[in-house]
Amino acid sequence: MIGKLVSNNPAKFKDVELSSERNEIILGRSANCTIKLDDTRCSSNHCKISFELVSNEWVFTIVDLSTNGTFLNSQKIGKGNKVTAKWGDTIDILKNPQVDDASKIGFVIEKNLAVKRKIDDSVLEKKPKPIEITPTPEAKPKPSEPTKGVSDIDNKLSDTLKCQICMEIMHQPVSLIPCLHNFCGGCYSDWHKRADDCPSCRKKVAEVKRNHMIFSLIEDFLKKYPNEKRPQEEIEEQEKMNEFKQDHVVLKKDKKENKDFNSDGSASSSEEEKKTPANRGRGTRAAPRARAQPIAALQPQQNICRQCPKAFEGYKCIPGQLHIMCTYCRQAMPDRFAYQKCTICTRAFCNLYWRASKCRLGLQQVDGYLNTIYATVRPTAINENKYEQNILNDYLKKKKLQLRVVAQEMLDAMEFNKWDIELMGNKVQLTKNQHICNECAGLLWDFLIYKYRETIENDLEPNVKSRQKCWYGHSCTTQKHKLVHAQKLNHICEPVISK
Repeated sequence: MIGKLVSNNPAKFKDVELSSERNEIILGRSANCTIKLDDTRCSSNHCKISFELVSNEWVFTIVDLSTNGTFLNSQKIGKGNKVTAKWGDTIDILKNPQVDDASKIGFVIEKNLAVKRKIDDSVLEKKPKPIEITPTPEAKPKPSEPTKGVSDIDNKLSDTLKCQICMEIMHQPVSLIPCLHNFCGGCYSDWHKRADDCPSCRKKVAEVKRNHMIFSLIEDFLKKYPNEKRPQEEIEEQEKMNEFKQDHVVLKKDKKENKDFNSDGSASSSEEEKKTPANRGRGTRAAPRARAQPIAALQPQQNICRQCPKAFEGYKCIPGQLHIMCTYCRQAMPDRFAYQKCTICTRAFCNLYWRASKCRLGLQQVDGYLNTIYATVRPTAINENKYEQNILNDYLKKKKLQLRVVAQEMLDAMEFNKWDIELMGNKVQLTKNQHICNECAGLLWDFLIYKYRETIENDLEPNVKSRQKCWYGHSCTTQKHKLVHAQKLNHICEPVISK
């Protein structure tokens, strides 16, 4: 053992021994790191410390791997840069002036093992000498610079898809209402335990919604750049932390202030002092409000729905009854049956439970859309490829087939073959008697039309089926807006390379 990394927060992080047998140490949140830092402000791989013996003297090299920054003697190194350190230098993961003593993460490179753990404050306060920062050749470029092989648009998209709490690509993203800022579901759940405001703008949060659009963008982005995907242990940790797994949660606040009372039931002295004339008009702080709760946890005596105060159609809400809110009309109802939620997106609708005619955009059985959505070819069908849509329409006219017959045939095939259908971020196996919403019915119909187009490939005209397959297959974006490209290449196939 040649020395130690002495922690400046021993209550939270232990010292690390430096051995000549292992001359490289990686600090970060990932389980694969040499020193695991259980703090959401740290990156998965935050920094790397290596050391070697040069002229009978140990020389330390520090490489910054995080956009949040690593600091040597209070000077920021910068992501992708490396510096040389020596005995007695201080390495800070979080900049000291921005955090309190209990949240500090830092180490001192200590040579003399007999020295006590306590760090001399005079060393930290001493003005550090300027350090020479040189960019390492193999380091990744900064986020502000375009990554090699990645377009400027994708770089901007990467910054947009990052959670501002953990600074990683969001997992199970949620949107806060009314400010519309987006965060990881797990990160905001952890934040919500301590505060009821937005981490970015500090506005009070009234509602939390799952953001399906951001989820789809993240899914496509990670398919294109799999290196940006989090480690599996981080994903499991995020899913365990996430408390907002419903599609929509309303945070209802209790306006009553908490008061302290003595054992005999009288108000405490602090409350009585606030009521005295001498204290009237003073800027006394109000007692903290009760924690905001999702509507699903509210008690029935608060008359959330029409079945709470009294029985309706033979049912009355029991104590502790969970409630869900209709996505369309915003009315609450007890969570009792599977047909109250869409099988694909899991959003709740009340049209079947209350038999409400005003909730027209509610739930129906999968085969209940035969005369509506399944009766037409949507503009989004077959990956928005107009040429392929025309091929399908010509084939149906030639064979004198109606779309409802095609839909019934594909629904039977779906149920018989038990297809794994991935829509709205969920993978499900559907049957015709399950219930789905209008939006998911449209997406399902696009999926079934594409599957049907695959089955009729051999029955098409020779000039159609003899086309060369596009390298990007059905995920090609050029087919949507360039008719010549759509006519020249066949896009009813799996991609060979990702775009």
